[in-house]
Amino acid sequence: MTKSKISTISVVSEVKSPLVCSHRLLLAILACFGFLLCYAQRNGFSVSIVCMVHPDADNTITHANDSVAIQRNIPVSCHKHTIAKNQSRSQILFWPKKTRGIILGSFYWGYALTQVISSVIVNKMGPQRFLALVIFISSLSTLMIPILSEFHPSGVVVARVIAGAAQGGLWPANFRFWSTWAPAAERTTLISIPNSGPSMGTIISLIMGGLFCTFSLNDSILFPFRYGWTYFFYLLGKTSVLFH
Repeated sequence: MTKSKISTISVVSEVKSPLVCSHRLLLAILACFGFLLCYAQRNGFSVSIVCMVHPDADNTITHANDSVAIQRNIPVSCHKHTIAKNQSRSQILFWPKKTRGIILGSFYWGYALTQVISSVIVNKMGPQRFLALVIFISSLSTLMIPILSEFHPSGVVVARVIAGAAQGGLWPANFRFWSTWAPAAERTTLISIPNSGPSMGTIISLIMGGLFCTFSLNDSILFPFRYGWTYFFYLLGKTSVLFH
Protein backbone atom coordinates (compact mmCIF):
# COMPACT_ATOMS: atom_id res chain seq x y z
CA MET A 1 0.00 0.00 0.00
CA THR A 2 1.42 3.37 -1.01
CA LYS A 3 1.94 6.29 1.34
CA SER A 4 -0.79 8.30 -0.41
CA LYS A 5 -3.37 5.60 0.27
CA ILE A 6 -2.31 5.33 3.91
CA SER A 7 -2.60 9.08 4.40
CA THR A 8 -6.03 9.10 2.73
CA ILE A 9 -7.32 6.36 5.03
CA SER A 10 -6.02 8.16 8.13
CA VAL A 11 -7.67 11.43 7.09
CA VAL A 12 -11.00 9.73 6.41
CA SER A 13 -10.93 7.98 9.78
CA GLU A 14 -10.51 11.31 11.55
CA VAL A 15 -13.44 12.97 9.78
CA LYS A 16 -16.64 13.03 11.81
CA SER A 17 -20.06 14.52 11.28
CA PRO A 18 -20.68 17.84 13.06
CA LEU A 19 -22.87 17.89 16.15
CA VAL A 20 -25.16 20.60 14.80
CA CYS A 21 -28.09 19.17 12.79
CA SER A 22 -26.99 15.65 13.67
CA HIS A 23 -29.20 12.75 14.67
CA ARG A 24 -27.56 12.48 18.08
CA LEU A 25 -28.30 16.14 18.85
CA LEU A 26 -31.95 15.58 17.93
CA LEU A 27 -32.05 12.59 20.28
CA ALA A 28 -30.55 14.70 23.07
CA ILE A 29 -33.22 17.39 22.60
CA LEU A 30 -36.01 14.79 22.58
CA ALA A 31 -34.58 13.19 25.72
CA CYS A 32 -34.49 16.63 27.35
CA PHE A 33 -38.17 17.15 26.53
CA GLY A 34 -39.00 13.71 27.91
CA PHE A 35 -37.21 14.48 31.17
CA LEU A 36 -38.99 17.84 31.32
CA LEU A 37 -42.40 16.18 31.06
CA CYS A 38 -41.61 13.47 33.60
CA TYR A 39 -40.33 15.90 36.21
CA ALA A 40 -43.33 18.16 35.59
CA GLN A 41 -45.56 15.17 36.33
CA ARG A 42 -43.55 14.37 39.43
CA ASN A 43 -43.39 17.82 41.02
CA GLY A 44 -46.58 19.36 39.67
CA PHE A 45 -48.68 17.17 41.94
CA SER A 46 -47.27 18.96 44.99
CA VAL A 47 -48.85 22.19 43.75
CA SER A 48 -52.08 20.69 42.45
CA ILE A 49 -52.93 18.91 45.68
CA VAL A 50 -53.28 22.30 47.36
CA CYS A 51 -56.04 23.14 44.87
CA MET A 52 -57.68 19.74 45.21
CA VAL A 53 -58.09 19.39 48.97
CA HIS A 54 -60.66 21.24 51.07
CA PRO A 55 -59.03 23.65 53.56
CA ASP A 56 -60.97 22.02 56.42
CA ALA A 57 -60.01 18.48 55.46
CA ASP A 58 -58.07 18.08 58.72
CA ASN A 59 -61.10 19.10 60.80
CA THR A 60 -63.71 16.75 59.39
CA ILE A 61 -65.79 13.85 60.61
CA THR A 62 -66.96 11.21 58.15
CA HIS A 63 -70.31 9.64 59.01
CA ALA A 64 -71.55 6.17 58.11
CA ASN A 65 -73.43 7.50 55.09
CA ASP A 66 -70.18 9.05 53.75
CA SER A 67 -71.42 12.56 54.51
CA VAL A 68 -68.79 14.96 55.79
CA ALA A 69 -69.22 17.35 58.68
CA ILE A 70 -66.68 20.05 59.51
CA GLN A 71 -65.50 20.29 63.09
CA ARG A 72 -63.17 23.17 63.88
CA ASN A 73 -60.85 22.37 66.77
CA ILE A 74 -60.51 25.97 67.97
CA PRO A 75 -60.57 26.97 71.65
CA VAL A 76 -63.50 29.16 72.68
CA SER A 77 -61.15 31.91 73.85
CA CYS A 78 -59.75 32.21 70.33
CA HIS A 79 -63.04 32.41 68.44
CA LYS A 80 -63.02 36.18 68.09
CA HIS A 81 -59.49 36.07 66.64
CA THR A 82 -60.17 33.46 63.98
CA ILE A 83 -60.40 34.31 60.31
CA ALA A 84 -62.57 32.35 57.93
CA LYS A 85 -60.57 30.30 55.45
CA ASN A 86 -60.95 31.17 51.80
CA GLN A 87 -62.09 28.13 49.89
CA SER A 88 -61.82 27.76 46.15
CA ARG A 89 -64.57 25.97 44.24
CA SER A 90 -62.01 23.41 43.12
CA GLN A 91 -61.10 22.36 46.67
CA ILE A 92 -63.59 19.54 47.01
CA LEU A 93 -61.57 16.53 48.19
CA PHE A 94 -61.59 15.75 51.91
CA TRP A 95 -58.18 14.13 52.19
CA PRO A 96 -56.71 14.54 55.70
CA LYS A 97 -53.05 15.26 56.31
CA LYS A 98 -52.11 11.59 56.69
CA THR A 99 -53.74 10.71 53.37
CA ARG A 100 -52.02 13.59 51.62
CA GLY A 101 -48.68 12.50 53.02
CA ILE A 102 -49.18 8.95 51.76
CA ILE A 103 -50.15 10.18 48.30
CA LEU A 104 -47.19 12.54 48.04
CA GLY A 105 -44.76 9.88 49.25
CA SER A 106 -46.18 7.04 47.18
CA PHE A 107 -44.35 8.21 44.07
CA TYR A 108 -41.00 7.49 45.68
CA TRP A 109 -42.07 4.02 46.79
CA GLY A 110 -42.19 2.95 43.17
CA TYR A 111 -39.20 5.10 42.27
CA ALA A 112 -36.96 3.31 44.77
CA LEU A 113 -38.10 -0.16 43.70
CA THR A 114 -37.07 0.08 40.04
CA GLN A 115 -33.65 1.70 40.26
CA VAL A 116 -31.73 -1.57 40.04
CA ILE A 117 -34.07 -3.71 37.96
CA SER A 118 -34.42 -1.01 35.30
CA SER A 119 -30.66 -1.13 34.74
CA VAL A 120 -31.03 -4.79 33.80
CA ILE A 121 -34.09 -4.28 31.61
CA VAL A 122 -32.57 -1.39 29.67
CA ASN A 123 -29.69 -3.62 28.57
CA LYS A 124 -32.15 -6.13 27.11
CA MET A 125 -34.69 -3.74 25.58
CA GLY A 126 -32.32 -1.05 24.45
CA PRO A 127 -32.24 2.49 25.84
CA GLN A 128 -34.44 4.07 23.15
CA ARG A 129 -37.39 1.72 23.54
CA PHE A 130 -37.07 1.58 27.30
CA LEU A 131 -36.98 5.37 27.66
CA ALA A 132 -40.08 5.72 25.47
CA LEU A 133 -41.84 3.01 27.49
CA VAL A 134 -41.22 4.56 30.91
CA ILE A 135 -42.37 8.00 29.73
CA PHE A 136 -45.53 6.46 28.25
CA ILE A 137 -46.40 4.55 31.44
CA SER A 138 -45.81 7.60 33.61
CA SER A 139 -48.01 9.70 31.32
CA LEU A 140 -50.91 7.24 31.41
CA SER A 141 -50.75 7.16 35.21
CA THR A 142 -50.88 10.96 35.31
CA LEU A 143 -53.87 11.02 32.97
CA MET A 144 -55.82 8.75 35.31
CA ILE A 145 -55.37 10.86 38.45
CA PRO A 146 -58.42 13.18 37.97
CA ILE A 147 -60.71 10.19 37.38
CA LEU A 148 -59.31 8.11 40.25
CA SER A 149 -59.46 11.01 42.71
CA GLU A 150 -63.25 11.09 42.36
CA PHE A 151 -63.61 7.61 43.84
CA HIS A 152 -60.97 6.96 46.50
CA PRO A 153 -57.47 8.22 47.36
CA SER A 154 -56.09 4.67 47.19
CA GLY A 155 -56.51 4.79 43.41
CA VAL A 156 -54.37 7.92 43.29
CA VAL A 157 -51.76 6.19 45.44
CA VAL A 158 -51.59 3.29 42.98
CA ALA A 159 -51.28 5.68 40.03
CA ARG A 160 -48.46 7.57 41.71
CA VAL A 161 -46.63 4.35 42.61
CA ILE A 162 -46.82 3.24 38.96
CA ALA A 163 -45.59 6.64 37.78
CA GLY A 164 -42.70 6.51 40.24
CA ALA A 165 -41.79 2.97 39.21
CA ALA A 166 -41.74 4.05 35.57
CA GLN A 167 -39.64 7.13 36.21
CA GLY A 168 -37.18 5.06 38.19
CA GLY A 169 -35.83 3.91 34.85
CA LEU A 170 -35.15 7.39 33.46
CA TRP A 171 -31.58 7.81 34.63
CA PRO A 172 -30.39 4.24 33.92
CA ALA A 173 -31.79 4.57 30.39
CA ASN A 174 -30.23 7.99 29.94
CA PHE A 175 -26.70 6.95 30.89
CA ARG A 176 -26.94 3.67 29.02
CA PHE A 177 -28.15 5.59 25.99
CA TRP A 178 -25.26 8.04 25.82
CA SER A 179 -22.60 5.51 26.71
CA THR A 180 -23.57 3.84 23.43
CA TRP A 181 -24.50 6.73 21.14
CA ALA A 182 -22.28 9.62 22.19
CA PRO A 183 -18.72 9.97 20.87
CA ALA A 184 -16.19 10.44 23.65
CA ALA A 185 -15.45 14.03 22.63
CA GLU A 186 -19.15 15.01 22.71
CA ARG A 187 -20.36 12.92 25.62
CA THR A 188 -20.34 15.75 28.15
CA THR A 189 -22.31 18.04 25.85
CA LEU A 190 -24.88 15.42 24.89
CA ILE A 191 -25.45 14.31 28.48
CA SER A 192 -25.83 17.88 29.75
CA ILE A 193 -28.73 18.58 27.36
CA PRO A 194 -31.09 15.92 28.80
CA ASN A 195 -29.87 16.72 32.31
CA SER A 196 -31.29 20.24 31.97
CA GLY A 197 -34.78 18.81 31.46
CA PRO A 198 -35.54 18.04 35.13
CA SER A 199 -34.82 21.60 36.26
CA MET A 200 -36.94 23.11 33.50
CA GLY A 201 -39.75 20.65 34.15
CA THR A 202 -39.81 21.48 37.85
CA ILE A 203 -39.93 25.24 37.24
CA ILE A 204 -42.61 25.00 34.55
CA SER A 205 -44.81 22.65 36.58
CA LEU A 206 -44.73 24.89 39.66
CA ILE A 207 -45.78 27.91 37.61
CA MET A 208 -48.39 26.15 35.48
CA GLY A 209 -49.83 24.24 38.42
CA GLY A 210 -50.60 27.50 40.19
CA LEU A 211 -52.19 29.00 37.08
CA PHE A 212 -54.46 26.01 36.48
CA CYS A 213 -55.61 26.17 40.09
CA THR A 214 -57.18 29.58 39.57
CA PHE A 215 -60.24 28.53 37.56
CA SER A 216 -63.13 26.08 37.72
CA LEU A 217 -66.07 25.51 35.40
CA ASN A 218 -69.81 25.12 35.88
CA ASP A 219 -71.06 22.45 38.28
CA SER A 220 -73.11 20.85 35.51
CA ILE A 221 -69.90 19.63 33.87
CA LEU A 222 -68.67 16.17 34.81
CA PHE A 223 -66.21 15.97 37.70
CA PRO A 224 -63.12 14.97 35.62
CA PHE A 225 -63.55 18.10 33.47
CA ARG A 226 -64.93 20.61 35.98
CA TYR A 227 -61.86 21.93 37.77
CA GLY A 228 -58.66 23.57 36.62
CA TRP A 229 -56.33 21.12 38.33
CA THR A 230 -57.81 18.25 36.29
CA TYR A 231 -56.75 19.98 33.08
CA PHE A 232 -53.25 20.34 34.47
CA PHE A 233 -52.95 16.56 34.72
CA TYR A 234 -54.55 16.11 31.30
CA LEU A 235 -52.11 18.54 29.74
CA LEU A 236 -49.07 16.80 31.21
CA GLY A 237 -50.35 13.34 30.38
CA LYS A 238 -51.59 14.00 26.85
CA THR A 239 -48.51 15.99 25.89
CA SER A 240 -46.32 13.08 26.93
CA VAL A 241 -48.48 10.55 25.07
CA LEU A 242 -48.46 12.67 21.91
CA PHE A 243 -44.71 13.07 22.36
CA HIS A 244 -44.39 9.41 21.38
